[in-house]
Amino acid sequence: FESVLQMHAAVEDFLHGKHLPIIHFLAGDTITKTGENKQTAYFIHEGTCVAYEEDKEGNRTLIKHLGAGDVFGELSLLSNRSRTTTVEALADTSVLEINPDNLSQDLGLNDWFGALFSQVVERYLALETRL
Repeated sequence: FESVLQMHAAVEDFLHGKHLPIIHFLAGDTITKTGENKQTAYFIHEGTCVAYEEDKEGNRTLIKHLGAGDVFGELSLLSNRSRTTTVEALADTSVLEINPDNLSQDLGLNDWFGALFSQVVERYLALETRL
């Protein structure tokens, strides 16, 4: 960096996720689908979404309304398990995509911390399935 101000700006951009890919969805678009095997999580930058479960007859059960600042898909990202809910955009929505590569790079999950973090997630999921 040529100056402290440039370094400060770069750190701020990083902390605000400006290095992450931004994906835009239109109202009505499905962002994630139950059963999908995709290791990504999403941070809603702007817009609103709904998370729901769907049974075999197509009946939907509302899980949660989501808006700017909310995160979804984290369990699929952290545990490499299939998605348990479908998320649909209620309005035009922009999300930051978090994938295993940028998560490993940003948090150093390739070392001992990654192993510890993965173990905590697995234990949480094991407890959740027993409840």
